[in-house]
Amino acid sequence: MKVIVTNTAPESLGGPRVVFTGVGLSAASETGLTRPLQASRITHRMRKQTGAKPEEPPWYQDEEYKRLSQMTYDRIIGQGFPDVTPAESGYGEVLFPSEWAVFESDVLSQEVHLLQFRVEGTVSRRHLAHYQQIIEVPEALVRPPALAAMRAFKGVNIHAPLNSLISSMPDPGKDTRLADIQTLSAALTDKLTEVKELQDAIGKLWREHKMFWFRAHLRATCIYLDRVHAALVRMRDAVSSSIVDKMAVEGSAIRLLKGEADLLDRATEDLLRKYSISDEEVGNTYRNSNSN
Repeated sequence: MKVIVTNTAPESLGGPRVVFTGVGLSAASETGLTRPLQASRITHRMRKQTGAKPEEPPWYQDEEYKRLSQMTYDRIIGQGFPDVTPAESGYGEVLFPSEWAVFESDVLSQEVHLLQFRVEGTVSRRHLAHYQQIIEVPEALVRPPALAAMRAFKGVNIHAPLNSLISSMPDPGKDTRLADIQTLSAALTDKLTEVKELQDAIGKLWREHKMFWFRAHLRATCIYLDRVHAALVRMRDAVSSSIVDKMAVEGSAIRLLKGEADLLDRATEDLLRKYSISDEEVGNTYRNSNSN
């Protein structure tokens, strides 16, 4: 028997949160079956819901990106606000929004109807009354290094290999000529080299700029470039195989990467707006455009 207990409350960043403490599973029976149930509870797991949502960038599931995007704060004065206290964890499990616990027990199917189950927990007043607010550093101090970082990012034309390949890539079919395949093979070799150069350039920016928000964006860019590189390698292998259907599949996968490029551009534009940086100040070569 498996019982899954989920906290379906929405996550609230910075505001009050609905957190259940003392979460547990109880059973009642007139036949004395509850005693062996307690001894046969074999597993308990606690996990956060994962998996990318539709149109959610793949880097949202990357642990390093999440670490940089969700900075850990160290209390300067006084003790920090603990996620869980010993008292809260002493009476059962603690479930934050979108977390769940799984309880498993060995129960004979012919005895299930003799049992009544109950889930219980208590909403934490401590979490419900807790509030936090980020104090913004004055723009005069933040904007100059932000502008320098975004200008440097602008100088790395991250979409050039993908856009160039897509604009020149033939649609594989029965009429595809050998010369077209040979041209595509050479282009793939060149684009793989260009992607590697872009990855090196992003690595250089990482070493030069230590702002956590910018490094989070660079991490997203690295993941995007890794995915472009992997797609080009698969296409190169398909071209080497001379299997038209395989080339068509990989060609479609490469074209789909334009959607991820658009998501990365959207993240770039969000940063420009946050730090009041205009296109004129950085140029627009970061955008996913075939004119780049």
